[in-house]
Amino acid sequence: MSKIKKVVSIYLVFILVFSTLPMQLIMASENDAFSDVPAGHWGYEAISRWSDDKYGVIQGNGDGTFAPSRELSLGELAAILSSTFGYTERVHTTVFPE
Repeated sequence: MSKIKKVVSIYLVFILVFSTLPMQLIMASENDAFSDVPAGHWGYEAISRWSDDKYGVIQGNGDGTFAPSRELSLGELAAILSSTFGYTERVHTTVFPE
């Protein structure tokens, strides 16, 4: 009897976990991409568009924030332009000081 209960409980846990997984994925995609760029922000649409899976040109800070008021560094600008135009070859060169 206890073996049947164990099998049934494992089965129910399995069903419960996997039935909520698609809902969590849907909810994650509906949330704002970055916590510091609310839907009312003037750059929300552009930031959302350029950071989604379709374009993927900008990634933010890696901690869920974007810091839209921060200045771009020369390296960040180069990375954005490289991603935009599809450059993949790496060239080692001397860079201007920032």
